[in-house]
Amino acid sequence: MEEIIGSMEQEELKEFQSFIQRHRHKRDRKDLKLFQLLSAEQCSPTQILELLEVPNHNAYHTLRKRLYRHLSDFILLKSMDQEVTAAGRVNALLTKSRFLFQKGLSEAGWKLLLRAEKYGLQNELFDLLKSIYLLQIEQSHLNDQVALDTIMQRYDENNSKLQQSEKITLLQAVLKQRVLDSKRKGAEVSFSDIYAEALTDFKMKRLSMESPKILYALMNTLRQWVIISKEFHAFEPMLERSYQALTSKENHYYLVQLLIMLAHAKYRTKKFRESMHYLAEAEAHLQQTPVHFQKTNGPKKTQLKAANQIYLDGLGQTISLLED
Repeated sequence: MEEIIGSMEQEELKEFQSFIQRHRHKRDRKDLKLFQLLSAEQCSPTQILELLEVPNHNAYHTLRKRLYRHLSDFILLKSMDQEVTAAGRVNALLTKSRFLFQKGLSEAGWKLLLRAEKYGLQNELFDLLKSIYLLQIEQSHLNDQVALDTIMQRYDENNSKLQQSEKITLLQAVLKQRVLDSKRKGAEVSFSDIYAEALTDFKMKRLSMESPKILYALMNTLRQWVIISKEFHAFEPMLERSYQALTSKENHYYLVQLLIMLAHAKYRTKKFRESMHYLAEAEAHLQQTPVHFQKTNGPKKTQLKAANQIYLDGLGQTISLLED
């Protein structure tokens, strides 16, 4: 428990003290006092016992358990608060809309449900969209603006995409196996041919052109082999063609990751200006994502940009960029 408290930032320490006092009916909170003593890191265990004025060691351990439960609840709430994935956002909207429908607030429920559908479509969350469309069908009699036939058509279209997306794991395994087989034969690996044949076999070519999420999953599978073999010259043109063939540019999460992957491939093939072009495109999509996602992926973009600038502009601007 001391390690958990020691890992907390000053702002989090303040937040937790407010959190632990959320039930105002307790005035003399020994668990809060214990937290303050542990976070100060200035007292020995014996001194803590004396300052807390607990009757015995059993009472002290009971107090520690209570504080630990509060810490666990606080960490859980913080992690939920920082949940920035599209799935978490859509699921929250779906849950809230169900609650509103149960309370008879159909107009507010439909408003949230349509927002959930919008974000679900943008982020290709076919499994959650299935639940969204089923709820829309169930509540269709409460909304004159949406035709039941239209919802059912969307439901069927989404189910088709869901079934196809579930093939991705199989397709990824086949890609890995075919690359491995090619290497065992001692032949030069044609990533482009292997990828095209696998898409045809699984009838996934159209969906791979419509879905940044699926394209990223497949390209990332091949990239694992490319990094080991250093065959970026074979991988880079196929990755670029696949990205340019995308018909949907709305899923910012996966577009950022695809563009950074492509910029890295350009860098490894010494096409530094083209790499910078795709990094600029990645930045535009990155600005459309939550702050937490930006903090995770922003440094990758900055480091790659700095590596490019070493060759394009010299070391001075690179150092300045990294310092910023």
